[in-house]
Amino acid sequence: MTFGLRPRPKACPEEVAAITAIAQALLTPTAVTETRDTTPPYRFSGRWFDSSYLSSLRRPRG
Repeated sequence: MTFGLRPRPKACPEEVAAITAIAQALLTPTAVTETRDTTPPYRFSGRWFDSSYLSSLRRPRG
């Protein structure tokens, strides 16, 4: 029973194969490697260079 509608056109087998391959490539889970954020050895926290009010009391002025 078509209810007066035209028949649906058939899909090209090459297009169906390409769409299937793309869908499988996108939907297959990939191996995820966890990367650890390592701090480079040259990065300083800045606490040695921070000037506080105490550092001015310790330094002799002259």
